[in-house]
Amino acid sequence: MKTRVAIWAAVSSKPQAAGDKTSLSDQEHLGRQYAERIGGEVVRIYKVPGHTRDVTFWDEAASAMPAYRELREDAEAGAFDDLWVLDPDRLGRDPALSHQVASLVKKGGQRLWVEDGQYYVSEESSAGGYMFAFQSQRGGEMQRKRVMRHDSGMRGRVKRGLPPNNWPHGYRGVRDENGKVFKGEFVQGEIEAVRLATELYLAGAGIFTIAHDLDASPWKPRQSEHWSFATVRKMLHNSIYAGIVHYGEVRNPKQSDKFPAVWDEATYKEIIREHQRRKRGGTRPASPVSGCMICAREGCGWSMSSLERKGVRYFRCSRHAAYGGCHHNLIRESIIIENLEFAISKELQRPGGVEAALNQIGPGRATIEQEIGAIQAQVAAIEDKQYRLAILAEDGAIDIEAARRRTSELAEQLAAADRSLRQAQEKLTTLPDPGEMCQRLEQVAELVDLRSKPLEVVRNLLLRAGVKVYVENREIVRITFGELS
Repeated sequence: MKTRVAIWAAVSSKPQAAGDKTSLSDQEHLGRQYAERIGGEVVRIYKVPGHTRDVTFWDEAASAMPAYRELREDAEAGAFDDLWVLDPDRLGRDPALSHQVASLVKKGGQRLWVEDGQYYVSEESSAGGYMFAFQSQRGGEMQRKRVMRHDSGMRGRVKRGLPPNNWPHGYRGVRDENGKVFKGEFVQGEIEAVRLATELYLAGAGIFTIAHDLDASPWKPRQSEHWSFATVRKMLHNSIYAGIVHYGEVRNPKQSDKFPAVWDEATYKEIIREHQRRKRGGTRPASPVSGCMICAREGCGWSMSSLERKGVRYFRCSRHAAYGGCHHNLIRESIIIENLEFAISKELQRPGGVEAALNQIGPGRATIEQEIGAIQAQVAAIEDKQYRLAILAEDGAIDIEAARRRTSELAEQLAAADRSLRQAQEKLTTLPDPGEMCQRLEQVAELVDLRSKPLEVVRNLLLRAGVKVYVENREIVRITFGELS
């Protein structure tokens, strides 16, 4: 009786599918070669096209990708003898998911053949289990590195003045002779829709009204027949049209010169003010220092008090206002602004302000970077030990029980090292970048006279500069700028 072979073929994206020996058809071809090699026949082919597979639990995978559900049903029914896969990474980016697939196959009495490694995973093959565990772990490591490279690429695009993701409606990328996008340009027939939406929005029209007017215009959205509320709103809240690009916390403070802006500076300020006006819905306007106030006693946030006498407004501790916690801590808004203006002036006059800031940041950053390097070396050493142990186990040069104990110990060490590495990397991300701190001090310089600028502009500058005002017993005890003070 011929061995019944099931083939598992999976790719994460269309670009990956076009790569060497990674497309679905290439994997199917290799699987059929395996069946022919062992004198078997292909009875099932499971395909997962263009999905990230970046999930952990079986139920989650089965709900998103039918192939997992079909595999479980066939394994429980004994519909195949061998499951062929190119490498463990195809079964799931997360090692936990790939191990669940391997356990399912072993439980059903079938074998899992891993082409990239040439070994079986089954109840009778302990060495194959070790090799599979090693490759699965390496797959998880590679996935984390891919995510880091993706984030790094997005941040790099922003620093070059390009949008981190796809070009929005109205733009397209221009490529150089090497095929690399180096600037953007308007798309005629699309950019007119952005200009019309901007004009209607600043005139007071609602989002639904703007969508209806765009439907009546000759300009259509890219991927549908009609303009939706979400599409129009996303377009009107996209700072790229003002030439400003950002990715998460990474922001290019200058207007990009890599593509033309739709909104000039004055128009963009009008857009921001209109956003704020609609967000407030006619209620009392927020203060320019909203979001900067902190209770020095317990770190509580602050909110604008409903108490207002003869035009004088107050801030108070939100925790005390909500349920009587912390303490009664009330202070005039005018006192906050006066003290903040004085602190800004003093900060800018401090000798060596920028140099002092960089001197505070530099040593801490260098120490953490050294710590990260040491942990990465430790991780590499542990992975090397895992690899050598797997080879010894496969060759039968080490006792199985001893190999299992050592494998468990190394897995714990690797998990601890991974946790330490993540903590160190998170600690590094919390440190301000020297260049960003210089920019913050430049932003502080723009705040010398808070009351001469529009509310929204002042508030955004204060938040971007990391200004924090600490109040205790109705008095300002300190004011900090980012991580400098």
